[in-house]
Amino acid sequence: MFKMTEIETFPVSSLVSEIASSISELEFNVNIGKNNNNQITTNIDQKIAEKFGETYRLLRKSQELKVFAEGEEIGKVDLVFRVGDSSTVAYVEIEKSNKKTLWFDYVKLASKAQENPDIIGIIICPKNYAHKLGTWNLYKEAVLYRSHLVRLTNNDILNRISIIGYTQYARFNGKWKEFSPEIIKQIKVS
Repeated sequence: MFKMTEIETFPVSSLVSEIASSISELEFNVNIGKNNNNQITTNIDQKIAEKFGETYRLLRKSQELKVFAEGEEIGKVDLVFRVGDSSTVAYVEIEKSNKKTLWFDYVKLASKAQENPDIIGIIICPKNYAHKLGTWNLYKEAVLYRSHLVRLTNNDILNRISIIGYTQYARFNGKWKEFSPEIIKQIKVS
C-alpha cells in the first residue's frame, strides 16, 4: 500500500488548493510485475479518478479526453472533470515517473486551455519518484518546465495550468516510510 501526502501546488490558487486537498492522504496499490525487471505498476490513476468523482462530475467519454491541435488528434488526457456548478472544466495529466513526458503534458493541456477560457489544466506528479539509481522530484521539474515555457512565450494560457505535487509513502513492515530506492529494493525482494 502507498499513499500520497504532503501536497503542494504551484502556482498557489484557492481552486487548485481545494482540488489538491481532496486527494491528500489518498492510498493506492502498487504491484511488482514478473516481467521487465520487476517493474512497479500502480492504480493511482484510478484512485485519483474515484476520489475526484466523489466531489466533481467526471467527464468520461473518450471524445472528452481527446486533445486536438490544428485539427489533428495529438493525444488524450488522463482525466477530465467539471468543477462544481461552475463552467470551469479541469483537464488532468497524472505523471508518475517520466520527467521528460512533462513537456508533452504541457502541450496537451495548453492545447485544451486554448479552446476555452473556462478550461484549466492540472499536472499531478510526485516529489519523490524513486528508482534504483536515485530519486527524481517530478514536481520540481514540472515547476521548472512551466517557468521556462512562461519565459519563452507571451501566452496567458500557461497561467491556467497548475501543478500538484505529492510525497509518496510506502507501508512497509507496518510503518509508513518515504518512498526511496532502499524501499524499492526491500519491496522487490519481499
